[in-house]
Amino acid sequence: MDKEINEISFNQFKLTPRDLRVEDLKPGLILKFKTELPKERHEELIQLYKTHDFFEVSIGDSETKIMRFGRPFYSEHDNIIKYHIILVSKEYDENVNGDRPVHDSDPNMGNIIAFNNAYIEELENLLIDKKNLNREEIQKLRTKSEKNIPNKKFEFGKLDDVDKYAS
Repeated sequence: MDKEINEISFNQFKLTPRDLRVEDLKPGLILKFKTELPKERHEELIQLYKTHDFFEVSIGDSETKIMRFGRPFYSEHDNIIKYHIILVSKEYDENVNGDRPVHDSDPNMGNIIAFNNAYIEELENLLIDKKNLNREEIQKLRTKSEKNIPNKKFEFGKLDDVDKYAS
């Protein structure tokens, strides 16, 4: 990998990385960096994130990897959006990440997820019992919510200022 990486590009984005950290994990690679884009490109980046697909990433002048987005962080400032971008190589997912449950990284996350699921199920049953909604309406609500997961996940990454966030 280049000692000095001046550009990371993918899907018509040419980004100048700041505070770049390269984690060469053998097998696999994770790139973490800060960058900026004009506000008018923000929706385009969100759409790419929402696909959950892998894409080709050019790293500097000499290396290309198949990667996906990790958890995004961003902050809005006048006419620009600052990002802390995490890109994860396909090799990492295939050989390291595997089928590890999402809550393994945080012991409290399993409790939070279980509580929220139980709470929602109880709320659904209460709405049905009180005849406010029927099972079909609940299923439509669940389907709509599932489609909105990528938008909500992206919103969780909004910060006051990405530059205050340690990469």
